[in-house]
Amino acid sequence: MVRFGAASALPRFTAVATAVVLTPLAIQRFSPGDYALWVLAVQVPSMIVAFDFGLGFSVVNRIGQAYRSPDGLAAVATELAGIRVLLRVAAGGWFVLGAALALAYSTSIAQSWPDVLHAAVALSLGLLCFAAGIPSSLWGRAQLAIEQGHRNALWEGVGKLATLVCSGAVLLWAPNLFLLIAAYMMPTTLFAWLNGRLFLRRHLDGLRGHPKVALKDAWRANRGSILYARFFVILQLGYVVGTAIDPYVLQFFSGATDVQYVSVLRRPFDALPMLTSLYSVALWPVFGRMYHARQWSRLWTGYGLTLSAAFLSTLAVGGALYWGRDPIYTYLGSGAVDIDAADVQWLVLQGVANSVFLISNMMLYAQDRVRRFALVNLVGTVLVLTSKVCAIQLGGVHAFVSVGACAYLVAVTIPTLVLAFHGLRADARRADELTHTRHFEP
Repeated sequence: MVRFGAASALPRFTAVATAVVLTPLAIQRFSPGDYALWVLAVQVPSMIVAFDFGLGFSVVNRIGQAYRSPDGLAAVATELAGIRVLLRVAAGGWFVLGAALALAYSTSIAQSWPDVLHAAVALSLGLLCFAAGIPSSLWGRAQLAIEQGHRNALWEGVGKLATLVCSGAVLLWAPNLFLLIAAYMMPTTLFAWLNGRLFLRRHLDGLRGHPKVALKDAWRANRGSILYARFFVILQLGYVVGTAIDPYVLQFFSGATDVQYVSVLRRPFDALPMLTSLYSVALWPVFGRMYHARQWSRLWTGYGLTLSAAFLSTLAVGGALYWGRDPIYTYLGSGAVDIDAADVQWLVLQGVANSVFLISNMMLYAQDRVRRFALVNLVGTVLVLTSKVCAIQLGGVHAFVSVGACAYLVAVTIPTLVLAFHGLRADARRADELTHTRHFEP
């Protein structure tokens, strides 16, 4: 977990640095309309987890168990080969569907056909970069399962550094919307592919020469994983609907100016979930190991410590961002965006709530309570989205920010926290009762 956290610092801090450097440059070089299109297009990487149909997450526990078995990862080689085929088909399918949706969305926001084509090509280019990275995401999940997620994080960091260099070069010397989208998104996809090749050579060399699996056979062999994965799809789509589509909601109900405002407002707060996400994903196999070993005391202690660390660190950094907001936003907005102090306070609240959610999320994954968690998250996400749409229509962008933060805390974070605590306590009680019953059996 420590190695994962240290390795994750590179891509996370690089991502923040990239946003800090590129945001004012993009505002200066592009019109508000093109800047909004760039923001919309580059939101796609945040959906890259959501649209692998949950297959990567669905096999994490099984890969970890196979790795600790005598046969090692060879025991799941055939299953992984089939999932790789399914993810390649999913990548093509999502690109076709996404391009069609991009065209429909562009038609709704643009006034003329040249503008429609301009917006549709920009969004489709982002979708192409996104789709190209879907198959490689499987190997990142496999590395997480065997507690080598730090390797994937390091390669992601290299990709983020390349993103910063390439995007900066485009903005400085050849400011073009399409070049910027490609420069921003393709490096991480290319380095994820390279990481996958190295992982296969290191752990599954036989899979590289594995006979090709037909789509029909891959579907049959992985039917169980597909059925289990649907709950991860609900959870991951919940994230997308609850957060990643905010620029689309603002663009549709308000306009490019509010997209720009919220984009600049949130830029410094990319660091808040980053503080927790540095290590939160690595908690899944760690919590899972203690959970299946029935080490309840250690599990409670670890859960409590990580929750406290997430809460306090996020609150501290959020407070520092609030008190230093004037010079930060003057730089990020190039003096053209006037940020309301109250909106910054609401983002601090949402950042703290998100950090607590991330830790509890991993605990529920370790407990295999994905079904119930998915249903709770789905209801919460619908409530959050509904409240945001009503807020932007009735109260404007400031209401959108404040209502969104409160709704996220009440409808998503608190129910998730309660579910994790209740599940862990119930499992510990049942295990103690079973031990007590066996102790007194004649």
